[in-house]
Amino acid sequence: MLAQPIWLECLPRVPEAIWNGRYPQINDFEHLLHESGTRVVKLLLYISRAEQKRRFEERLKERAKQWKFDPADLRKRAPWYVIPAHRKWLRELLVSQILVQELEQLPLRWPKPDFDPAKMRVPV
Repeated sequence: MLAQPIWLECLPRVPEAIWNGRYPQINDFEHLLHESGTRVVKLLLYISRAEQKRRFEERLKERAKQWKFDPADLRKRAPWYVIPAHRKWLRELLVSQILVQELEQLPLRWPKPDFDPAKMRVPV
């Protein structure tokens, strides 16, 4: 899982030999996960432009928060699920609902034991 995707604007900081192979590797890994029955869910926690501007300005003003600022954050990004994240309770509710919806779509079943339970005897 990637906490933050590698955006094209950030690529000059990473040598091309490294980032050029990452996207196919990520796609291959996600395909492998999918083929093995793992559900891959991608979420983007959305913050409005006004709130994002306020947070960026705060980061630039407060020395203790300047390390969080990245000029690449000012560029446009592509979402998967868009989650409004202004209010934590709403964000958590929406993320939970999406994850429950995705999990409910999984063909879950109890694993079969590799022994015959009827033949097993538990000693006293």
